[in-house]
Amino acid sequence: MSMFTDDGKMIKTRKSDFMKKLEELLPESQTMTRDPEVMIFDGITLVQILPVQSELANFKSMASAFQSYALRKARELSSHVKAIHIVFDKYSGGSIKTQTRQERGDLNNNKTGNINVQGELYIPKDWKMLLSSGSNKERLIEY
Repeated sequence: MSMFTDDGKMIKTRKSDFMKKLEELLPESQTMTRDPEVMIFDGITLVQILPVQSELANFKSMASAFQSYALRKARELSSHVKAIHIVFDKYSGGSIKTQTRQERGDLNNNKTGNINVQGELYIPKDWKMLLSSGSNKERLIEY
């Protein structure tokens, strides 16, 4: 599976296709431990599944809920967790993800505007719309 054309341009692919290819490289005996000591979470997935608690929620309370959820989920999955890693996508200028987002008009979504992310500021009512803007996601990740 090639990720680039002959002239060096990135090819758009589905993550699931890429994952299948990676899994083919694993030895047959590779197994996942039932009680891992390390957990890795996709940060933006956690952000998207967390419900906004109320119209009075601020970014500080959401950050606290985010942390509590990750800790609780890790403990549910394993009683021996010693480390939790939360990873976020990086939005590089020339990436295929950035190109796709530009095509969809997501990078500077005029519907959401640029949201200022600070602890005591209230979260906009339309949380999903806020997350549809790449620049808003970047500021949220930095917070």
